[in-house]
Amino acid sequence: MSEVFGTVVPASRIAHKEIPDQQTRGVDVIGLENIENPQMTLIIAEVKGSCEAKSPPGVVDGMATKLAAVTTDRRQLTQELIWLRDYCDDEYAEVCARICARYLLCRSTPEIILTPILLRTTNTERSADRGKFAEENEDFDYPIRFVSVIVDAEDLFDFAVAVYREARRLAGP
Repeated sequence: MSEVFGTVVPASRIAHKEIPDQQTRGVDVIGLENIENPQMTLIIAEVKGSCEAKSPPGVVDGMATKLAAVTTDRRQLTQELIWLRDYCDDEYAEVCARICARYLLCRSTPEIILTPILLRTTNTERSADRGKFAEENEDFDYPIRFVSVIVDAEDLFDFAVAVYREARRLAGP
């Protein structure tokens, strides 16, 4: 996301996982764009992978449910912003504290872009994979930026293990 969209990811969910190789709580990625502007953009991303032959794969419905819930439930979005404030890298501490405080004090709701990220293999990727995200959908109050990542592998398991291992390595001891 950083290279393609210029998104800053101030804190890594994978690096701060409570139990390695298990699902994380909350959304998978929280990013920021336009951080130099007073009204920055909050990127809320959910990442799912599937080798399922069906298109769209079943995980797409789960992503849709999760992204709709986090943006319609003030408590959930509040928890995400507090997590971001508490776990961000030092260089982003001020901007993350500001966006969290402004939201908590009801001074502003950040502009939000929902970003479902679907990982598929070269053998399972299909044009209908977007599912609910293929067209305007009234389930979402925010713009959608669907990202499809095609992995050149037979299975996504080894790829996922390598991603988690690298994230823990980069996070340090």
